[in-house]
Parts: sequence; C-alpha cells; structure tokens
Amino acid sequence: MNMTSKQLQAKEFNMCDAINQLGETKTFLVGRSSDAAFEKTLVDAGELAEELDVPVLFEPDPICIKKKRKQFTYEADDESIYNLKEKFKVNFYFAVINTAVHSVEERFTLMQQISSVFGFLYDVYSLQNTTPKQIMEHCLNLKQAL
Repeated sequence: MNMTSKQLQAKEFNMCDAINQLGETKTFLVGRSSDAAFEKTLVDAGELAEELDVPVLFEPDPICIKKKRKQFTYEADDESIYNLKEKFKVNFYFAVINTAVHSVEERFTLMQQISSVFGFLYDVYSLQNTTPKQIMEHCLNLKQAL
C-alpha cells in the first residue's frame, strides 16, 4: 500500500507502472480478505505486540443485550456476536479490507480510463513504432475526450 501511494504521488509519475501497481495492490488486498489471512494477521500482530510489550488479548466490552422488536412475524432474530475475535474480524478487519479494496478498485478504474485517452502520450518511444493511422486514431480519441 505504501509503495503504491508513493508511486502515485511521485514527480516521475509513470501511468503504466501506476496501473500495474494498483492492480497488484488490489490483488494483495483481495487475498487478505479471507479467514486464513485474518489468522496470519493476528499472529503477526501478536508477535509485534510482544516485541512492544503490549497486551495481546481482546478486552471484553460490557455486554448490553437489546432486543429489537420484530415488525413482522417472519423476521428472524438478530444474532449478536459475543466472541470478541469474531466481532473484531467482522466489524473492523473485513470492513477495513473491503473499504480499501473498493478505494483501490475505484482508482484503478479511473487510471485505466485516463490511460485509454492519454496513455499514448506517456510512452513517446512507442510512437516511433506505430503507424501514422494509429497515431491519428489516438489523437482523435483525445480530441473527442477533451
């Protein structure tokens, strides 16, 4: 994530490399949204907490059980999560991962759209190998976009 952020903010911005980096970041984040990845993250966090002499256990919140009135007879009862590890996984870990995936996906799509219009200008050396007809098509696409 940090590499991608720095690459997107760099003065020597290369759109093709940035698109590839965003794709790799998205793949990484999607890979982190599994139970196995969550367990690995907990192990890594536990090791880091031990190095920093920080308590590793989840501290329970005071439990206040509120019954929600059913408006219809076919509604099921809401099941509260009492396991603190599961609560953390559902309410925080997966929520953060899903938000990050959505954000990277959005940037990835925008970068691809920009690249489809302006991409030929970023790789000037490849223009030497393209035909004048292809260059004209790129220029017409750019004109239409502007």
